[in-house]
Amino acid sequence: PEIYSRLKTTSGSLYEDALKFDEILTARTFEKFSEDVDKTSWHMPAHMVNAYYSPDSNTIVFPAAILQAPFYSLEQSSSQNYGGIGTVIAHEISHAFDNNGAQFDKEGNLNKWWLDKDYEAFEEKQKEMIALFDGVETEAGPANGKLIVSENIADQGGITAALTAAKDEKDVDL
Repeated sequence: PEIYSRLKTTSGSLYEDALKFDEILTARTFEKFSEDVDKTSWHMPAHMVNAYYSPDSNTIVFPAAILQAPFYSLEQSSSQNYGGIGTVIAHEISHAFDNNGAQFDKEGNLNKWWLDKDYEAFEEKQKEMIALFDGVETEAGPANGKLIVSENIADQGGITAALTAAKDEKDVDL
């Protein structure tokens, strides 16, 4: 991409070059606000063990590196693979319908698409999820249920879908 032609080491100082790179990359981020969403751009490299859902492009990305144990392996049972990569896949799909993803339509546009009664029911369920985790003690202090609700919704969706699918396997081990 064009951005790389702007990243040149010229100062002789690693620190000064790093500051300049940060300025250039920050400016590029702001430039993107006036552009159409690039639905072909990934937000992480293929060698990273991670996954994500992007609501503005309605895409889910699983970099190749996640397709290894303990997430997935031909050496693992189907139950282990459902518990690993199956849960991750369903978690990311669930983000399309969490409190953030629910705001975007199938094209990735910020657009109300739910029926009013369905969204009201969703909000009630969301309040239950917030209450369930609000105040739970963690090493960092009490959890803020509202702040973590999207991850909790996706976790619940991921685990539920993976367990449901795994139950249909011959070698299921729940």
